[in-house]
Amino acid sequence: MKEQGYSIILSRINCESYFYKHIKQNDSFNSEEKCGKINFTTYDDWYNSLSKHMKQNLRTAYNKISREEIVQELKIYDKNNWSKNTYKRQIDEIYERRWQTKNNAKFNFIKKILRRFSNPVNKLLNQYPERLLFILCLNGKVAAFCSCIYRDKKLYIPRLSIDSVNFKNYDVGSLLISEVLKYNNEKKLFNVIDLTRGGEPYKFKLGAIEHFNYQMQI
Repeated sequence: MKEQGYSIILSRINCESYFYKHIKQNDSFNSEEKCGKINFTTYDDWYNSLSKHMKQNLRTAYNKISREEIVQELKIYDKNNWSKNTYKRQIDEIYERRWQTKNNAKFNFIKKILRRFSNPVNKLLNQYPERLLFILCLNGKVAAFCSCIYRDKKLYIPRLSIDSVNFKNYDVGSLLISEVLKYNNEKKLFNVIDLTRGGEPYKFKLGAIEHFNYQMQI
């Protein structure tokens, strides 16, 4: 009688990771997920690589903010001032609203608290030493944010959310990426922005190129 065995499913194996390079000859991959990354040299090079339509969208967004005399700020938190983030409640609410809309689900109070503390991305961001939080504020309110980690000159963005209720007419997602790249143009921290899982069209409008995550079963 054949004994019943066990299988292990490994998900979201990045095609550029060291792990993938060692196991890519394995024939156990059973799915792939399109992702996007932006190769970065300078802000001008990035901007000039965009389509004519995307350039116009950015100009329109910046002009709208200037015309309406909105105060725009990019707040940046790293391991040295992570605990001083005074926007945490706003960020949690924006992300949870986005998650519920995307997944057609609702949280009660208990589930909301449990998710905040048990979510693996939250745990990673709170523990990983090289972490960054970029917050785009308009008139002092969070319009968009991205939570990131970086290593080996690469910035990984596992979480990016926008306030599509209060700032839906300002293209704040594009503005956030633009401001992050301006910051990096000065600091030279990374030369790749990995927008991680998901092939949403906005990533490729912002100059991303395709790469893939894989799932394998062993």
